[in-house]
Amino acid sequence: MNRSFFFMVFYIAARLLTAQINGSNQAVYQVGNQPDRLPANRSNLFDQLNLRYNTGALSLGLRAEIYKTDSPFEYNRISQKFIGYKMGNLSLRLGNFYEIIGRGLLLRSYELPGVVYEDTGTQQRYGFYKDIEGLSLRYENDYIRAKALAGRPLDFSRPPVQGRNGRRRQFIQGGEVNFLLNDAFNPGGIYLRSDVNGKTAEYNGINLDGFLGDFQYYAEYVQNSANTSGAFSLGQNGAHAFYASFSMILERASLSFEYKDYNNFTLIFNDPPPLVREHTYTLLNRSTHAIEPNNESGYQLELMLDIGDNNSITLNHSRAINRLGSARYTFYEYYADINYYFTDDIIGKAFVDYSQDELVSQKNRATLGASGEWGFAGDWGIISEIQWQHFKRDFVFNPAQNHDVENRYLNISVNKGPRYSAGIILENSDDPVETNQLGKSKPYTFKTWPAFLATYQYDQQNIINLFAGRRRGGNACTGGICYRVLDFEGVEVSLITRF
Repeated sequence: MNRSFFFMVFYIAARLLTAQINGSNQAVYQVGNQPDRLPANRSNLFDQLNLRYNTGALSLGLRAEIYKTDSPFEYNRISQKFIGYKMGNLSLRLGNFYEIIGRGLLLRSYELPGVVYEDTGTQQRYGFYKDIEGLSLRYENDYIRAKALAGRPLDFSRPPVQGRNGRRRQFIQGGEVNFLLNDAFNPGGIYLRSDVNGKTAEYNGINLDGFLGDFQYYAEYVQNSANTSGAFSLGQNGAHAFYASFSMILERASLSFEYKDYNNFTLIFNDPPPLVREHTYTLLNRSTHAIEPNNESGYQLELMLDIGDNNSITLNHSRAINRLGSARYTFYEYYADINYYFTDDIIGKAFVDYSQDELVSQKNRATLGASGEWGFAGDWGIISEIQWQHFKRDFVFNPAQNHDVENRYLNISVNKGPRYSAGIILENSDDPVETNQLGKSKPYTFKTWPAFLATYQYDQQNIINLFAGRRRGGNACTGGICYRVLDFEGVEVSLITRF
């Protein structure tokens, strides 16, 4: 079905049922550019409109995006559209949809709402999502859960300039069936086929989950059907992915353990669990280990302790090994934090972290930080945060470029009720990789990223955000998804509307 058909269906429904339409709009306007890139006062506008209509059985959706700037890479497009219908235990959706099979080892599509991604080369900006365009079916009752799909997944790494054919080259079809036998034992089966340029790949697997009192477990194994090493092979044998998790909740503590073994399993449409802690602290978030499903094995262990009065301590350890060719790279992290309520109006947090990530040439990485929230005079509040990080960059192939790095971060903001907030961010670093000094004479000088941020919530439906200054680029992770943020100098204003 073509774009005009979906637009016609949605237009008719909107005319008849305007009062029941809901949606959102995000408009982001920038004046500025990446450092040392001309023109320095480049301007661009990105806007994403989402419309949706729901009844008890029928749902319709439409997404439109525009990107306007002084370049040939601007665009106007209908980026998503769908029709969904639910009949008892069966639901179907035609058009664009999101789906996950198992825990994402084989298939995971997703969206990061509010995140606007910028392509490094073209500077095109577009919404951050990986969807599937086609047909999905779901069926569920007290004894079985089943899903089936067929469609073309979006290759998010390719910007809109490459068009639909360039971004949706593969055709996939498959599904998952889970049998709900009892609380302790629920087995399932997985299958998926991928076709691209006349080549076919088939994948199959099994999963299992259940509860045993306070103990919960999950395990999943998938592999390429062409494996010559046989079923359930681990290590560096064949194309496969294995994931297992175990958790236990006690009266004053919770404990979880996860294990992974991925080999030759980097697919456009999958996103296996990373088994690394996702941090809210900026310097730790930027240092998050990015998994390499081509070859990675490891584990994550976390213990959370309730120390009373809503106070808690978290301990986390994760480790991963990557083998790329004849080289072996090790990642590990030891993390601890405490959240403490001194009073109802004063909250303190502190953390310490020690890690290394040889894939990005970082060793002996120590990070410390603390933050506090203080409420006063009714609806006024102050939030402050300070972080410090030190590590050694160790370049195996060019030891002459080895160097120590220091990163600093400071954030202070003031807010009044839910409507107003304003603050400053100061980042400081002497990392030559980030400050374009690599290869120059040492010692390296510090670079500072100062920024001012403000938020005004006009009402429950409209929020305005302002950014002015320098934004440091680098890794950013949200919801287990890591992506690259580009440096920016200038002013950015965004308006988010819900209706």
